[in-house]
Amino acid sequence: MTSDSEVLNKAKPEFLDKSILNHLVGIRSNFAFGLQFWGLLRNSQTADIVKLHRVIVKTDGIYAIPPGKSMHIPEGEQFYALELAGPTQPDFNHAAMEFVKMQLRTFTTESFEKLKGYCDSTDQMEPMQKQPWYQFARMVRNCLKHSQYWKFNKYDLSILPVAWHGKTIEAGMNGKEMTWEFYDPFDALELWDEMYDFGKTFK
Repeated sequence: MTSDSEVLNKAKPEFLDKSILNHLVGIRSNFAFGLQFWGLLRNSQTADIVKLHRVIVKTDGIYAIPPGKSMHIPEGEQFYALELAGPTQPDFNHAAMEFVKMQLRTFTTESFEKLKGYCDSTDQMEPMQKQPWYQFARMVRNCLKHSQYWKFNKYDLSILPVAWHGKTIEAGMNGKEMTWEFYDPFDALELWDEMYDFGKTFK
C-alpha cells in the first residue's frame, strides 16, 4: 500500500518537469509585455490608436474592433462595449502610470504566490522562509494584494523592522500607503531575480 508521503515524493519530479522556473519566467514576460503597452500609452502617436479601438466583450469571447470597422451583434444578445471613462480628452500619462502600478502589483504578488505555492506543495517552505528577502517580499505582497496600505498583524510587528536592499519596513508605516518611491518596477525586478535564483536551488 502506498503512503501519502510516497505519493508526494513521486509527484515532485513531475512538478519539476513543468518547472517553477518556467512559471516565474512567464510571469516576468507578462510584466515585460505590460510595460511595453505602458510605452505605447506614453507615446502621443500611439496613444490615440489605443483610444480609437473599441473592445466588445460577449459570452463567447473578447473582440477588438479597429477604427472604421463595426461588429454585427444580433438583437437581444448580451454584450459589453468597453470605453475609456473620464474626460473627453483622456490623460494618458495618468492612465499609463495607473496601468503600470497595476502591472507592478500583479508581477510581485503572482511571483511570490507561485513560488510560495510550489514550496508549500513540496515541503520546502522552511528554506524559503529563511531567505533574506522572504519577510520583505511577504509584507510587500500583502500590502499590494489588498489596499496598498501597510497593515501589520501581531506577528509582523514582532519581527519589524525588516530590511532588504536598503529598503526598510518599519512599524511606524502601519496604516500608511505604500509609495512608488519605496517600491517601484526596478525593486520588483531585483526581488524577482532573487526569487528566481532561489528557485534554481531546487533539486
